[in-house]
Amino acid sequence: MRIAIVQLSDLHIRDLRSEVLLRPSKIVSAVRSIVPSPGLVVLLYTGDIAYSGKKDQYDVADSFCSELMTLFKAEGGDICEFFVPGNHDVDLGGGADELRDIANAKVKEDVGSVSVTGTLAKRLLEQQSAYFDFVARRNGVTLDLEQRLFRRERVQQEQITIDLNLFNTAFASTLDEEPGTLVFPDQIIPADISTDADLVISLLHHPLHWLEPSNARRLRRFVESGCDLIFTGHEHLPDTFAKLRAQDDQNCYVEGAALQEPRTKSAFNVVQVNLLSRTVEVSTCSWSGDLYVPGVAKEFPLVRNIRSSGSRFRNATDFAKWLEDPGALYTHPHKKELHLADFFIYPTLRKTKGDGAAAYVDSVDSMRFLRESTRVTVLGEEGSGKTALAKTLYRHYLSDTTFVPVLLQGDAFDSVGEKSLRGLIRKTFEAQFGSTRLEHYLQLPLSDKVLIVDDWHKVRFNERGRSKLMRQMKEMFGHVVCFTGDPLSVEKITTTGESESAFADFEHCSLPEFGVRLRGKLIEKWQVIGQELTLSEDEIAYLVKRSENRINSILEKNFLPSFPFVVLTLLQADATQGGNANLGSYGHLYEVLITRRLGESSDKLTDLGTKYTYISRLAYFMFSADKSKLSAAEMTTVHESYCSDYGQSVDLNKMLRELQQAQIISRDSDTIRFKYRACYCYFVAKYFQENLATEESVLREQLRHVADTVYFEDYSNIIIFFVFLTKDQLIIKQIVENANRIYSELQPCNFTTDVTFINSLLKETPKKLVEAADARENREEFRRQQDEESGEHGQAAPEDSRGKIEYGQDLSDLQKVSIAFTNLRIVGHVLRNFTGVLKKDPKKQLAQASYSLALRVMKRFLNMITENIETFRLQLAEVVKQRRAAEGKDQYDLVSEDELKRRADEALISLARAVGFAIIKRLSMNLGSEDLRSPTKRSDETGARTTQPCG
Repeated sequence: MRIAIVQLSDLHIRDLRSEVLLRPSKIVSAVRSIVPSPGLVVLLYTGDIAYSGKKDQYDVADSFCSELMTLFKAEGGDICEFFVPGNHDVDLGGGADELRDIANAKVKEDVGSVSVTGTLAKRLLEQQSAYFDFVARRNGVTLDLEQRLFRRERVQQEQITIDLNLFNTAFASTLDEEPGTLVFPDQIIPADISTDADLVISLLHHPLHWLEPSNARRLRRFVESGCDLIFTGHEHLPDTFAKLRAQDDQNCYVEGAALQEPRTKSAFNVVQVNLLSRTVEVSTCSWSGDLYVPGVAKEFPLVRNIRSSGSRFRNATDFAKWLEDPGALYTHPHKKELHLADFFIYPTLRKTKGDGAAAYVDSVDSMRFLRESTRVTVLGEEGSGKTALAKTLYRHYLSDTTFVPVLLQGDAFDSVGEKSLRGLIRKTFEAQFGSTRLEHYLQLPLSDKVLIVDDWHKVRFNERGRSKLMRQMKEMFGHVVCFTGDPLSVEKITTTGESESAFADFEHCSLPEFGVRLRGKLIEKWQVIGQELTLSEDEIAYLVKRSENRINSILEKNFLPSFPFVVLTLLQADATQGGNANLGSYGHLYEVLITRRLGESSDKLTDLGTKYTYISRLAYFMFSADKSKLSAAEMTTVHESYCSDYGQSVDLNKMLRELQQAQIISRDSDTIRFKYRACYCYFVAKYFQENLATEESVLREQLRHVADTVYFEDYSNIIIFFVFLTKDQLIIKQIVENANRIYSELQPCNFTTDVTFINSLLKETPKKLVEAADARENREEFRRQQDEESGEHGQAAPEDSRGKIEYGQDLSDLQKVSIAFTNLRIVGHVLRNFTGVLKKDPKKQLAQASYSLALRVMKRFLNMITENIETFRLQLAEVVKQRRAAEGKDQYDLVSEDELKRRADEALISLARAVGFAIIKRLSMNLGSEDLRSPTKRSDETGARTTQPCG
């Protein structure tokens, strides 16, 4: 069956003198010449039916549309018509309207919070009342409020089904519109809009670039992933083009001409769709004095977007918003609501080979590598962008018509068992996609299912439990990607052979720090946010160069890890403090973020101090009660206590609203929690700082407990922030004492004598050839090596009480090592914060404690190898065999025992070298500062030598 789609756009009917009223027969004749005897004619009016949205104008338009329908019906076949409004269909009243302007401004300020039935939407939709009365007359049905913003219509003709998505992009239009300024509340689009239609069409008056960029991006994902033909108007310039997307998905865009506009020639589009031959042919008919003359037709293959078939999976609104959340308190001077895609940069991946060597996947290939690898682990340290990459990978999988991803958090697993895991998957899928598509998902082939696990290191089970869980996940999913925050993969040192084999077929990657190239790309992307259409190339170059110079000098001077979080925070601090190079610790960085957010949500400067005290009391209440969230009643208790103690009358709802606006807290129904754990930890420390003098005995005892329990990550962060805020000598002394307790029974490692047994395994001294290269190449190579190195590690704490343990001899080595590195992290923050504030002796004690602790950890690791060297050899030999089997080398069992032993020894040497390097790197991150040169030199009195790392 032939389908003729006639696009009539921008009619601008003013009164009975409008010339277009004389041309219905001419339109029908032109269509007949292009599509003789169509089985179905679909009239699409893509906005601006009237000139200024007046009732009398629509009365005239009604007559025009009726005459056109009558003439087409006389030709035979079926006919239907559909309308979307344009900016000329908004009745702006010809004068100022303060309430309308306020509503318009608020909607554009936060379109994501627009409710269809709310006051703002109602007020703006009132401006289109005459238009919707006209549509009601044409369709015979009055549209409700939600349908006036977006609705889906269906046409069924014989065995052909067409779905149409109708968007009201003009509801917030104004007299003087500019590209990139309009908004559309995309959250009103249903989560599940899958369809089995033969053709899916979308109608919008405004091309998408007229919408605010991030809003346009969200709407484009829906429009392009769910439609075959996309019709727009507004610009009066007819055009047709096909847009080819990933995996050969294609959209055909048809941009309408103006049917009546004094400055341009009258024209309209005719689109002939042949579902049998799978072709689309577009002709533009232009007025030539007495008739419409068709132009040269453009033909496109109709490549169905598979997502517009019955297999459509679309994220629920709340989860889609979470995917866009940057995950930190970022602000930008030119854009109020930031999304992850605004500044995300694809990272380089460091891929670890079976022999311990490293290979690198460039940032331009990293996403393709992750999607094509069926089994991958990705190690990412604090601030490295691990979770941002997990979210982005999820969206990439979902944009592919083949895969359906599910994203789980490591602390979501309650028990080990197939039934429990299947229940968790079902529950998680419903939260991320809704319940209507669950059965479709469950019946997908294994190869189409993707599981992404973020924070695998937070899985609460032991190695045997994790191994069993991983085996079950591999049985249920064709693709498994695990993101973890374990910096040294310590669990592999003490793992059983059974557990190791669960990961034998995995690719192992890590996220190195950003080098100069990626750092520059991130800075450039940040600088143009909100100014994409206004900045010149010279202005962009200037802004980027200025920021690069300042940020590079800060990173080099303070030895901060060059991770995205640090770079983005420094960009904000640079704008606020003019490039202050003293921002040398996370304490400073978080304080900059928090102060900036609170300042933006405060009416006056005095509000900032009030909020600091108020939030600190809220955080301390949660800390004392060991709660991650508060009920409304508990929040009222905290509020009343503050008002009583400080003699203040504070509006609770206003306070909570402003704290939520500042992204300090989040509210879910009747519960309140801190949105980010770092904020919670900072304000607990703030409470200790403000009240220690008046509540000495109670708070001092709590601080001692917190300092002794830094294995729990919230507590380690509280201590870091507390020392940053107070420089408290008693806590600093306790930090040193705690560091000295860890593996106190061991002497520090001597990298000459203690590695003799490792060196004895080395059969041949590695030779390194240095090729001739010019200075530029040497610099590039040096920068590449910087990209390969990892920075300081730390992870956000889980929201429950697990892990609140103190150091003791009965702990496992995994727990002891974790506590050791947490202590090193704390010491590093103290030293970097107060190099010019702490006196010489305390600094010396802290530095010595760091050196000795790190070397005792290395000593314990080497002792473990010495005591179990044959077991290690056997396990590593088994891993070599399993990896060969996973690579498809069926004859691996023919490898000689001597060859297996040699490879196992090489793997053991690589492991020892990697651990030794990681420990030295951790020390350099903690003590690497020009200001610490003198005390760290004297700390060499420990007698430890660090000249030759492990073999």
